[in-house]
Amino acid sequence: MNLVVIRHGIAEARASWNADGRLDEERPLSQHGKTRMALAAAGLATELPTLGVLVSSPLARARQTADILCHRFPDTDLHLSEALRPESCPEDIVTALHQPPLAGSEFI
Repeated sequence: MNLVVIRHGIAEARASWNADGRLDEERPLSQHGKTRMALAAAGLATELPTLGVLVSSPLARARQTADILCHRFPDTDLHLSEALRPESCPEDIVTALHQPPLAGSEFI
């Protein structure tokens, strides 16, 4: 199994987002973050031609990052996992990675 870990792209500023009373989990990528992640995905594609499974946090910025990666790797199987929420503990992530349909897959 190959495991590649990518943090989400650059998000909108937390202070200005939260100042309007909006939930942090809905905070999206900034335009700059979208552009940079698309470039990062293109670079990753030169080293890793395919992805088996992409596991993402359900937070908006993580889902947007996953969407950018899935656009670059169109045959990727995307799964959202509550185990990747910021408040989750590392043991939750390990457990999720060993459960079907993810067990034995390549991850990003």
